[in-house]
Amino acid sequence: MKSILFSIITLLISYASFSQIHLKCFQEQEYPENTFTIDKNKSIISAYNEFFGTWTDQKYTFSYNDIEVIRSYGNLVFADNSKDIVYTFSWKTDSWAMQKRSSTYEPIKIESSYGNFIFVDEAKDKVYAFSQETGNWAGQENSTSYNDTYIHSSYGTFCFVDNNKNRVFAFSPATGKWATQQRSTTYQDIEVEDSYGNFIFADNTKDVVYAFSRITGTWAGQERSTTYDDISYHSSCGNFAFVDNSKDVVYSYNHSSGTWAQQKVSTNYNPISIIISNGCFAVVDNSSDVVYAIGKKGIWAAQDLATTYSEIEVNAGNGSFAFKDEMQKIHYVFSFRTGNWTGKSFR
Repeated sequence: MKSILFSIITLLISYASFSQIHLKCFQEQEYPENTFTIDKNKSIISAYNEFFGTWTDQKYTFSYNDIEVIRSYGNLVFADNSKDIVYTFSWKTDSWAMQKRSSTYEPIKIESSYGNFIFVDEAKDKVYAFSQETGNWAGQENSTSYNDTYIHSSYGTFCFVDNNKNRVFAFSPATGKWATQQRSTTYQDIEVEDSYGNFIFADNTKDVVYAFSRITGTWAGQERSTTYDDISYHSSCGNFAFVDNSKDVVYSYNHSSGTWAQQKVSTNYNPISIIISNGCFAVVDNSSDVVYAIGKKGIWAAQDLATTYSEIEVNAGNGSFAFKDEMQKIHYVFSFRTGNWTGKSFR
């Protein structure tokens, strides 16, 4: 009876924390409902910052065409195609910023993502991104190409691939800067995947996996033992993990710290399988009767159990993991917040 009651309480606690951890994948910030006004006679656009209660003016070129202003999460952007200039207003810095583009007959195409903006200057093969955090523009050159630059946008972060020079560029709004990652020369295009504003790609020629953190604004590489198989990885809530079966090692990437962590697992010639739960990972080592888990802190934690001839069954939910040691009559639960295992006896 006590065992059933404990199981019910555990499930209720896990369910109660579901909404909280689900939002932890990407916590959106509150933003003001800012407005603006345009004085066509004076060619001035004024932005009202509800947060500070102030108006800020920006002069633009007189035009017979209406100014098209884009609003995104309290920030403003518009293109002055007469002078090939893009103007942006950040409510966080309470200021306007401008970025010049090379002259062309085509209108400037601006994309927005969670209050950040980006556009491509095809004439100069350059990509410009705006960060609402810094209130500034940052440009990144691309090698000359006859193909249009494809922009990956994810939760305010941007990324594009330069296949001509085997480079991947990523922009973090937190730092307001571009970060570059070189890849070994290959005849295959680079395939980038994203997870909540974080990016990852595999360099199968050198057996390295590179991950980018939207928080630190940096790339981090993790080597794998040489193999003829392509690297496959798992993603969850901005974190990544992959298995090196040649060395029996599991590698996990924590986007908060921008670092990789590894855990050795004895496999007895069986492939390693990863259990995923809201940005957290777990691995069962049936050969040594150990369960490994990693949470928000990015550190692997081990929990031993009594020797058993049956496989360990781990339940995953909302970032936590749980299993029972039937021989010792202990119920173990892993907390994604503390990164530790705790046990409770049952009968």
